[in-house]
Amino acid sequence: MKSTRTRWAAHVAAWQSSGLSQSAYCRRQGLSLASFGYWRRQLRKRLPTTPVFPVASGV
Repeated sequence: MKSTRTRWAAHVAAWQSSGLSQSAYCRRQGLSLASFGYWRRQLRKRLPTTPVFPVASGV
């Protein structure tokens, strides 16, 4: 059985590739928009950060 975090991560990824608004995606999937927003914020906190400017080597 998938963990809650894994299940919501799959929903967030599916929403991002769906082209739908968050509310439309949640309606189609039968999800609470508030829960979706909560998990989207939680999962964003866990993503590794990428530097805005790449570090130049050999300069």
